[in-house]
Amino acid sequence: MAQAWARGWLPVDLWQLTMRRLGARAAGYVLDAIAANAAGYAEACLAEGWRAQLRQLDARAWWRPEQPT
Repeated sequence: MAQAWARGWLPVDLWQLTMRRLGARAAGYVLDAIAANAAGYAEACLAEGWRAQLRQLDARAWWRPEQPT
């Protein structure tokens, strides 16, 4: 994801591409990965456009970090 962000991709871009090419199940995994990635940053460090896209996609960490995978 770091490479996608460095190239100017936004969360919605990555989600839409995954939906088109791989379908809803894969896009769900991508949303979880986006949420996990965003959780590594303080909210104030994310641009408002990013925060808006995360809200639009409902990209949030729904899991408990202490729970084993």
